[in-house]
Amino acid sequence: MKETNLTEMFCEVLGGLGLAFLLVPIFDLTDIYKMKDLFPALLAKLDWAVLGSILVLAYLAGAIVDAFGLAADELLLGKLVIKDKLTDVEATAFWKTAKEHVLKYRDHQWAWYSCYRNLFILFLPSAILWTWVVVRSYTWCRGILVFSGFVVTEICLVITMKALVRIYFRIGRSV
Repeated sequence: MKETNLTEMFCEVLGGLGLAFLLVPIFDLTDIYKMKDLFPALLAKLDWAVLGSILVLAYLAGAIVDAFGLAADELLLGKLVIKDKLTDVEATAFWKTAKEHVLKYRDHQWAWYSCYRNLFILFLPSAILWTWVVVRSYTWCRGILVFSGFVVTEICLVITMKALVRIYFRIGRSV
């Protein structure tokens, strides 16, 4: 039986919460549910059952986000971040000689990479939508501040993804 990987579960939940973070401004901009009403309504009924339900739904949504993230990685993002893949000879040598603790560490690095990749993908439209919400509700100056925060976050995510991919492929070459 495969053991539970808490890092992967955490990353799936984080991806699901990132999707919720994307949907909130969509609901606000389309007048489905106003943000000023959403958070008080959520906090008024918050108990352990609601919190558990949110986590389970976030996990399930995160699994779907991860599938889209993997597809985006194959189509576009992987070409931007992944530069130096293992050759077939290196991959074969790795799988023949890798010890279990090395495989776990490698899987751990990939889980974090996929988490940051999914957040990067979700934050691209979120930056635009949240900026729009803030500009509509407040001022352009605050909107620019929000957008700047997203840009800094996106840059940090790309730098981190590149570092994790470098570690991931270095593990394959070290065996």
